[in-house]
Amino acid sequence: VIAGARKMRLLILDWIGAVIDGNSTREFEIEAEANELSPEDRALFMEITRGVFREWGILSATLLKYAPKAPRTKVRHLIFLSAYSLLFLDRIPAYAIFSEAKILGEKINLSEPEVKFVHGVLKKFEAEKVPLLAAHEAAYPDDFLKILEQATGGDIEKVQNALLEMHEESRLVGYVLPGMKPLKKYDSIESDVAPDAILLDTNALKNDPAVRVQGEASQ
Repeated sequence: VIAGARKMRLLILDWIGAVIDGNSTREFEIEAEANELSPEDRALFMEITRGVFREWGILSATLLKYAPKAPRTKVRHLIFLSAYSLLFLDRIPAYAIFSEAKILGEKINLSEPEVKFVHGVLKKFEAEKVPLLAAHEAAYPDDFLKILEQATGGDIEKVQNALLEMHEESRLVGYVLPGMKPLKKYDSIESDVAPDAILLDTNALKNDPAVRVQGEASQ
């Protein structure tokens, strides 16, 4: 039996592949499976899928910097899942992310050199986390935008469309990044558990770099 958290991450990898491949049938099947996860794993599934797609551009451009020769799709998606966790999910220890990436690589039948490649790229993400996040929050110069366009290829439109479809009828819970000023004032969800949580909308998700999505609010 696959542990819940690992099953959740395998579903994420499968889901990303289905979206990029345009396989809507498989996409819906995976979402149905994700609905059977525990509330905690379901919330993390939503957070990571939305987060990876929101940060697809910076993840792609950074991977291009570290690995000019593009890895195959399964390798790329494992790197994106793990790198997103390293950069944006501080509550998950780095050692746990590296360990899980190795196990996931074996689960999805990556070769030993590919598993080592994933580890090496993730070490670079980890080593440059601070400058990467600083560049991420700054206004991108024109040369970086050209790199971004080259790195994302035709996938970025699929990613953006998927984000909009996921959220067009959702009430999104999120937060403002420390030290960042949001484009507007967002409503609080008035939660004792997460007093800083705010209610977002699709426009905020797409256009406000100061906010991050945590999950979906109860209807």
